[in-house]
Amino acid sequence: MKKIIIFVSLMTVAACGLVGCGKDKSKGQESKDVSVQQDIVEFVNEEVPAIRTYRDSAIATYNSYFEESNMDTDTFLQELTTSAMPDMQTFIDKLEDVDIDTAEVEELRGLYVSSAQKQYDAMELVTKAIQEENPDYLTQADLLIAEAENLLSQYESQLKLLCIDYDVEINGSFE
Repeated sequence: MKKIIIFVSLMTVAACGLVGCGKDKSKGQESKDVSVQQDIVEFVNEEVPAIRTYRDSAIATYNSYFEESNMDTDTFLQELTTSAMPDMQTFIDKLEDVDIDTAEVEELRGLYVSSAQKQYDAMELVTKAIQEENPDYLTQADLLIAEAENLLSQYESQLKLLCIDYDVEINGSFE
């Protein structure tokens, strides 16, 4: 009988120890969730808006040629090389320099960087198309822009999922 009481006592102590370990795990998960949540909020609400003007300026300069029928290709080429491309490169560099604490937000940033890099590469091809008078480069640039849009769409979808998973409310644009 003593052996049974000792056995039950040991099992009770072991069970209590396991319950204690379970609580520590949930606290660790809760801490991780808070960290991801904070990382998302900081990245989307603070870091990206602080540098987005570079990207917006580059895209606006690029699109201006297609929106303004009176801009000649030489002016467009100059705008691309002196304004749009440097602005996009600055955006990419600053985006890559953002401190990220979690793998979830690192993956998110990777999608955004890849999208911006495709846009930059498309601008380079447009520049080359103008300089070499080769329309094949324009076709390649269009493909890169489509890839960039796809990556940006993946970024937006991933961000929405993270916001749901970590109870984050984002107001405004997901770009």
